[in-house]
Order: sequence, then structure tokens, then C-alpha cells
Amino acid sequence: MSNSVKKAVKSLFEDAAKSQSAMTRLLNPAADGAGSRVYPARNPKNDAKYGIHVDKGEPVHDEPNKIRLKLQINSNADSTTLRDLAKKNPHRVVTNLVGVNERD
Repeated sequence: MSNSVKKAVKSLFEDAAKSQSAMTRLLNPAADGAGSRVYPARNPKNDAKYGIHVDKGEPVHDEPNKIRLKLQINSNADSTTLRDLAKKNPHRVVTNLVGVNERD
């Protein structure tokens, strides 16, 4: 993982840790809407600032109440390195995480 990606991940999660609602969205995402944005909110300012985002994935096979979360790079990131990585493969998943869906 490039140094730029590591910095972006650190920044994203440091800011998320300051907000109870952000942590709830990350740690306990709703089950509906695979492919939808979990954090940060989708807007040009956040996309540029963080350079990455977390999307909902599919449910984890044989693991009730668990959902995959996908960390992806934004194509309009302020960081040139992140922008270049996104241009090479705009749908690239940097890593998969797992969240617990207890909202049912």
C-alpha cells in the first residue's frame, strides 16, 4: 500500500473517531444498499480532502449480520498519487473490511 493511501486512511479514520455518528456508520452499517457510501458523505469537498471513501459491500457468506465494507480511492482526490491510482482503475478496492449489521 502506498504511503499516500496510508496517510489517507489514517486521516479518514482519525476524523471518523471524533464523531459518534461516523463511527456508528462505519462499525454498524445498514444492510441495504450494497455499493452505497458509508463514510464520508459523498460530496466533492470530502472526496478531494480524504481521497478515499468506504462503500457498503455484500453480506459475508455464512456470517449473519456481517457486511463487507470496501475502501476505495476517489478520482478527484487532492493527492496526485491517489488521483493517479484511481485513474488506473476507478473501481479498485484497496481493502475489504467487515462491519456488523445490528440494525434489523
